[in-house]
Amino acid sequence: MLQNLFILLELGKAAKKMNIERPTYIHKGKSNESVKSLRARFEGVLSKAFKLLQKDIQLHQELSSSRETLWKMLLDPVQFAKR
Repeated sequence: MLQNLFILLELGKAAKKMNIERPTYIHKGKSNESVKSLRARFEGVLSKAFKLLQKDIQLHQELSSSRETLWKMLLDPVQFAKR
C-alpha cells in the first residue's frame, strides 16, 4: 500500500514537469513549443510511469495499450477541454 503511494507521488511529479496546460497553449497558438517537443515530454512521463509500474503488470499493460488514445486526447482541443 505504501509503495503505491510513492508510485502515485512520483507519477504526479513527472506529470507536473510535463505541465498539463502546455497542450492548451499549443491549441490556442500561444506556445513556441512544437507538437514534437510535447510528444517527447509525453513519452518521458510514460517511460517514468512504466518504470514505476513494473510490478503492477495489469496497470502497466492498460497504460501501454492506451498510449496513443491518451496522446490523441492531448492533441484534440475538444477532448482535452473535457478533462
